[in-house]
Amino acid sequence: MILGTNIKRARMDRRLTQSELGRMVGVDQAGISLYERGRIDIPITRLILLSRALRVPLMTMIRMTPMEQAGRDAKMLETVDSLMQAREVLERPEVRKILDVIDRIAEKPEVPCAQVQVKEDFLDPEMNFDPPPRPASRRPTRRAPEVTECPT
Repeated sequence: MILGTNIKRARMDRRLTQSELGRMVGVDQAGISLYERGRIDIPITRLILLSRALRVPLMTMIRMTPMEQAGRDAKMLETVDSLMQAREVLERPEVRKILDVIDRIAEKPEVPCAQVQVKEDFLDPEMNFDPPPRPASRRPTRRAPEVTECPT
């Protein structure tokens, strides 16, 4: 995207339209638009032609300005901060326990699901995983039969 922005900036500085620049380098207006928006890669031979037509050194066209670099650094810091927050969540004891169980299950795919048990002490007693109470019904409720084997 930096390259496209630099091409557009140089074109505007030279007071050229996309069509005029395109004629100078053998590309139509739509092609220059795609270059400027970073939608397609620019072949190196075309990049050299653009550099000559715009009278801008090739290295200047591919380099970021200090403002662009600062913006990129800020985005990188935001990403690092988000990753650190995610790491803190993953390091919580209750999350670690869940991930450990998932790892153990993944390591033994040959174990039938009827043998996989979650112990009651696995969950933190402070955490409430119970569904909300259902309104009382007039009919007695039937309990589902216990599953002892995996359904096939």
